[in-house]
Amino acid sequence: MPYGNTRPVRIRESIDMLPVDSYFQPSGGSIKYDGTNNFWRHYRWMLDQINPFTKDNRRIPGVCQHLKVDTIFENPVYTVKLSTNDPGYSVVNWLSQNYGGGNGQSPAGSPATRPNDHGFSNLVSPFQSTDTYRNLCVQAFNKQITQVPAKISLLNFLFELKDFKELGKSLSKIPKLLKDDSLARHVNLVTKHKKSLPKVVAKSGVDTFLSWNFQWAPFIGDLQTLTKVGENAYKRLDFLRKTNKSSTTIHFEKDDCYTHPSVGQDVLTLSFGASKHHYILRSYECKFTSTWRLYHNLADVNDALSGLRSVYATLGLNNPAKAVWNAIPFSFMLDWVGPFGSWLERAAVQPFTGDWIISEVTSSVHERYLIDFIVENFYGPVTNNLMQTVVVDRYTRLDGLPFTLGAIDFSQLTDTQQKLALAIPLSKVLK
Repeated sequence: MPYGNTRPVRIRESIDMLPVDSYFQPSGGSIKYDGTNNFWRHYRWMLDQINPFTKDNRRIPGVCQHLKVDTIFENPVYTVKLSTNDPGYSVVNWLSQNYGGGNGQSPAGSPATRPNDHGFSNLVSPFQSTDTYRNLCVQAFNKQITQVPAKISLLNFLFELKDFKELGKSLSKIPKLLKDDSLARHVNLVTKHKKSLPKVVAKSGVDTFLSWNFQWAPFIGDLQTLTKVGENAYKRLDFLRKTNKSSTTIHFEKDDCYTHPSVGQDVLTLSFGASKHHYILRSYECKFTSTWRLYHNLADVNDALSGLRSVYATLGLNNPAKAVWNAIPFSFMLDWVGPFGSWLERAAVQPFTGDWIISEVTSSVHERYLIDFIVENFYGPVTNNLMQTVVVDRYTRLDGLPFTLGAIDFSQLTDTQQKLALAIPLSKVLK
């Protein structure tokens, strides 16, 4: 069976069915039989590509898809009213898959034999459709082509030292202010204008927040990085020397790489008379991995200047274009939402000459998430009944790394980045 190319694939599937007798019990009445249905409890589906072995008896990795779904039945019994005056009746062993189709259908209506729509896994779109995924592909590609990654941009570090000049002058005035009571007179002057005091305090807080995040924290981090430049450079050089003229497996991994915007929200809602069915995404985890084989034959990794070349690249001196970009005011904010800085990493001049060959490239996404099925009753006291939880474990590996230029993505800004984006214009307003 072809799948993307002419190499054969195989598909495996297993399902554990659970026969369930359904009953209902009207208030004050006897339990009545309502039929028997089969419902799935565990489901597994897998597709993998059958690739040939290499000369060293290694099978080349290829396409693989894996879907595992487990259903946890939380509450087989609940009470529902069909109207305000209805006395209500208990539903026993009522399960969500029988919401209207029976025989294990999902809320989307596709039969259980369709694995890509099985067990509510279709309710959460795959990570590969997001902008975050495309930007990670750019980062993985940059790692593939980079001989010695830059740990810091020394040019930007020296350029930004000028920002501390005015700060140093301000700090040097503090002893004088304390000595001749100028500081006390300044405070008294401010307190005479009570209306402006809250504004002064607010601006002081905003400026302190911005100063720490844009000046002091990066400065301290750069100083720590500079102390390890030699260690990082020679560690990378040692790796290049040991693996020269041989093939090595390299990984690029990002754990918890995506914060799903629908966590805690309904991914599907269905109404049925006196009740509403909620399918809520309780949690979501995602890991991105790209793997490849690297063969390199670099002619100058052992010469007298190899250490200097490695240090030079670790300091980012081989990429002036990236340094110019970083020097542009607020360019870092564009890097928060897009791969602009990542694009410029490709402009770096590689420190060593020779063969640098990448092969057997794969990229994979491993997602795991939980969907809660909750029945909300309208009539009488409103109740929410957790009927079951569906655990979806989905893995997809592609043959190769998808070609992409990345994308603009505002959805993954951290709390600190959101606060900084608000604080910058606020600091101007509070002048």
